[in-house]
Amino acid sequence: MTDPIQWRIYYWDETTADNRGGRPRALGVICIAVVNPSTGIDLVREFDHYWFDGMEWFGADTFGILDNLAQGIMPVYYCRGTAVSKKLYREIIERALDDPDTPRKSAHQKCGETPRRNR
Repeated sequence: MTDPIQWRIYYWDETTADNRGGRPRALGVICIAVVNPSTGIDLVREFDHYWFDGMEWFGADTFGILDNLAQGIMPVYYCRGTAVSKKLYREIIERALDDPDTPRKSAHQKCGETPRRNR
């Protein structure tokens, strides 16, 4: 039996990586969908840097990641975000929200987040 998805990374080239597939690629992240029992999924997005501490995904700007590294926090995985056109960004966010392999986003929608369409 396949392990359930706990998180999935969506890249600028429309590829993905998740907790079932080994070490994720380090460059080109648009967002990370994290399964949350209370809300379905949470999207970690719009950051320059992303890291996984073994339990949770975080995002920050350059100063934020440097601050964490200065405090001795060593990530298990580190990934870098990238800039894309608004159109491509929205398409990838929609894909993350509509991914059949992750639960539907059901609550605590953040401002500006596009709700999943009814299937």
